[in-house]
Amino acid sequence: MTNEEITELMVKGKQDGAQLYTVANALYKVSIIFVAVIGLAGFFLFFITFGSSGIGPAIAVAIGTATICAIGYAFAVLAYNGAKVIVHLLFSNLAILEKMKEK
Repeated sequence: MTNEEITELMVKGKQDGAQLYTVANALYKVSIIFVAVIGLAGFFLFFITFGSSGIGPAIAVAIGTATICAIGYAFAVLAYNGAKVIVHLLFSNLAILEKMKEK
């Protein structure tokens, strides 16, 4: 690779890494809001079910809502942190490439 190609690769890598980080952050925030909306809906559904059907079905609604929220939250956190790790690996590889270019 020529120095110009390496420089172009480093610039594009930095731009793509920054874009991936921005997208991952936005998706994380949307996912957390979505999980909160599901939790709030489950909260109200718990009381509606409790009033109409009793404690047994209401507990089932609460457990189902908690399970869905926990899975959604875990997915959001793992995806966000996975994207951050990928971006950090990219930047560290670009730093190594830049050091090698200087030699």
